Amino acid sequence: MAEVLCTRGCSAIEAENGHGALSIWNKGSKIVLVISDVVVPEGGGREFLRSARELKSGLAFLFSSGCTDEPPENLLGSLDGAAVIAKPITIGQFSGTVRGGLGEMGK
Repeated sequence: MAEVLCTRGCSAIEAENGHGALSIWNKGSKIVLVISDVVVPEGGGREFLRSARELKSGLAFLFSSGCTDEPPENLLGSLDGAAVIAKPITIGQFSGTVRGGLGEMGK
């Protein structure tokens, strides 16, 4: 996903897990959109959403999920305004979803 973003003129920062992402955030990185799998080891999903929103309320989130048996709402609890895309997803679908999310933040 990071490679797709970079080829479309965005900057992307990758982290191994939720705790790593929060560590990057705490170093002062300017983040406008968080893209994460629903299921991530060490601080992913609901815990990651809550922790990141404590640092910046209203932060835009886009979760991806390959768990077709379980609705993302059941895995995350309240989505609190986060968007969810189902995997597999095409590059075009992903790019459009990200553009839409960034456009919503500009309003």
